[in-house]
Amino acid sequence: MTKILTAKFASEDTLKNAEADILNSQISGFPNEKIFVDKDKKEIKVIASSGIVSEIREIFKAHGADSVTETDWKE
Repeated sequence: MTKILTAKFASEDTLKNAEADILNSQISGFPNEKIFVDKDKKEIKVIASSGIVSEIREIFKAHGADSVTETDWKE
């Protein structure tokens, strides 16, 4: 099942670093167009298959996300 992971960060720098880590990671089959960044809210949303959700969560955790929410993707 596909999930939407949303992470909020304290600063724009940590937001940018988390985005860069996701884009540069070796997560198999992860397309860049499924990452959405809102600099005003300091928030990043990632649409991910259930197989890579834990890897995305780990990246958010490594960058000290203030909060992470996970919801089911409904097309």
